[in-house]
Amino acid sequence: MADPFEIDVAAWLADDLHCAEEAATMADLRIRVGQCVATRVEDLRARATRESIHVSAYPLALWLATNWWRLRWEGSAYRVDHSDWKLSHMMSASGSGYVWPPLVMYGDGDGVHLDMKRSTPSSESDLRFIERFKAYVSGADFEFGVADFVDRVLDRLNAVQLLDTDLHKVWHTIRAERADTSLTWPRKLEATLGFDPEAGDQDLVLSLVAVADRRGEGVAEELAAAAHDTAASLADRIGVLLSESGDTWRPPEGLALEPVQLGEDRPYEIGYRKAMELRNRLDLGSRPLADVQVGELFGLEPALLEASGEPSPVGVSERNGSVNHLLLKSSGSIDRRFEIARLAADRLFVSNDDDWSLATRSHTARQQFQRAFAAEFLCPVQGIKMFAGANPSVDEVEGVAAEFRVSPFTVQRQMVNAGLLNPSTLG
Repeated sequence: MADPFEIDVAAWLADDLHCAEEAATMADLRIRVGQCVATRVEDLRARATRESIHVSAYPLALWLATNWWRLRWEGSAYRVDHSDWKLSHMMSASGSGYVWPPLVMYGDGDGVHLDMKRSTPSSESDLRFIERFKAYVSGADFEFGVADFVDRVLDRLNAVQLLDTDLHKVWHTIRAERADTSLTWPRKLEATLGFDPEAGDQDLVLSLVAVADRRGEGVAEELAAAAHDTAASLADRIGVLLSESGDTWRPPEGLALEPVQLGEDRPYEIGYRKAMELRNRLDLGSRPLADVQVGELFGLEPALLEASGEPSPVGVSERNGSVNHLLLKSSGSIDRRFEIARLAADRLFVSNDDDWSLATRSHTARQQFQRAFAAEFLCPVQGIKMFAGANPSVDEVEGVAAEFRVSPFTVQRQMVNAGLLNPSTLG
């Protein structure tokens, strides 16, 4: 399950050394993510550890409010080496001279990832943050945790008659945008594209709003996450390729499969479970699937597993009445099997009204779910255990990959997730 998220003020503290807003909100602050405490520190001067830090809550609340949309919706794979991205996603950017946890937060569309590293001793501070974790919080829990904290800081400011701060103004705007669906949707798109509110290419945003009207909101979101400033032209290109393509497929029907609720758990864990569910429904056990079986399961012409013609920029399955058109990016049959399994996961388990299912290189929850599903469906962990030993060699990994008709990397990833290989194997 996704982890709960809480920013708690254990007590307000006295302070007369800072500006009015910071002095009024000096706090004993604790940040909890599931069973982990991001504010757990070793106090080198006191020679003790504690779960809270003494900081002003105001700069953190203002940073969270200012970056609300990007924290919630912008992913990790874009601009990760740019100062702009870091300023919007690293809690240390809250600044004002306080020592903040080295916590990084970024969205995937349905949830928020929180990555924490231990800090190293520094001559500038007597505090060392000692927690290290990777957590996943549902979008709803993240929004509630941030909003609850910001509201509490505002209540404190109001109580001491500080009624017109920057935090009041920013939070008023955020609440209005969240309440108005005509504003919420453009803000989500801007953030997914890596822009602050109203700071990006508004023609691009409007083009993607039009894509959402024609193809579905999920399509526009996935295009924005995958292609960013070329997302609108990518949508046009897909439309042209689909109009020229005669390739079709037929995902299994009549299986009464429950749609997924992405965000309630880590996307890859949902993907594994749904792959096992489909294998059980189809009575496939843990056996390898030959190309002929894959073709029969998904209503594919055998030639589709071999590249022909111009590759698509991304994998696409189009719903067009009773006909399902198909575009594939991959060239080899092994990669095409994986791409088809990804699109099958999206079509079978992601419940929405989108015209297109997309398989892209982005890291949205939907794409993470697809990849995990495809790996477990084509190369189940239980099947790997029948072929690989406790400490498999490179040759054994390649042998398993050949048996299941997947890439060696897919086998390694599956073995790492099952505890059969050390994560360092993946580099």
